[in-house]
This record gives sequence, C-alpha cells and structure tokens, in this order.
Amino acid sequence: MPYLTLPPSTRRRDRWFAHPELALGPAWVILGLIGVRDAIERTPPWHSAVLSLAVVTALAVSVAGVLLVASVCKQDPLSTVWALERAGWITGATGWSVYFLGVGWRSDIVIVLAPAMVAIAGLRLVALARTEAHVRAVKVEQEEA
Repeated sequence: MPYLTLPPSTRRRDRWFAHPELALGPAWVILGLIGVRDAIERTPPWHSAVLSLAVVTALAVSVAGVLLVASVCKQDPLSTVWALERAGWITGATGWSVYFLGVGWRSDIVIVLAPAMVAIAGLRLVALARTEAHVRAVKVEQEEA
C-alpha cells in the first residue's frame, strides 16, 4: 500500500492546526518571562505564587515554549522536529513539576495548572513516540518493498 503524501502546503497547515504547542508554547514563554521579571525586580506579581517561582524554573518554562514553537515551524528533517518537540515537552514538564513542588501548596491555581501542564506534556510525549514508531515502521516497510 503506497504511503499517502500530501502537498507541502497542506502538511504545513495541518501541522499548525494539530499541535497544542502552538497555544502552549507562547503562553509558556510569556509566563516564564513574567516569572523572571518578577523574581529579578521583586515587583508585585499578578499572583503571589509567581513571586516564589525561581528564575531557573521560569527560564525552563520559557525555553520549553520556544522549543515547542520551533518544532512546529521547522519542516525537515523529521528527526530534528521530533527532537525539538520532545526536548520542549520534557523541559516544560520539568519546569512545571518543580514549580508545583515548590509553590503548589500555596496556590489553588498552581495546584490545578501545573499538574495539567505536566499531564498535557506527558500525553503529547506518548503521542509523539507513537507517531515516530509508526512513521519509522512505514519507512522500513517501504524500503523492503
């Protein structure tokens, strides 16, 4: 059975619609930068838990957001796209986990938000691994045919 190949414009458009990192990536960048700013300036944050956010944790969340958006914007090779996305989800999940463990008990928002972000990252990592395995299997099948 031949592998379905879509025109580049369709693949690009589908990727933009199919990936949650397009919404979460910029949000993580903004939240991380707010945390960095508030930690450095010690200005009153929009939420008291943000002030407790360590600069390193905030930077991790921001970097994760950049990696996620970069993974969607980059087209080829797929192994690089997958590596960028995987690095983004792992970095983001780590940052949100540290944030939850550090200040989660102080804030009702963080008690819900941080585990949700980690769960989203985990689900996306599973989906990414399954996609990689499927694409690699199809490629092997095509090479054997």
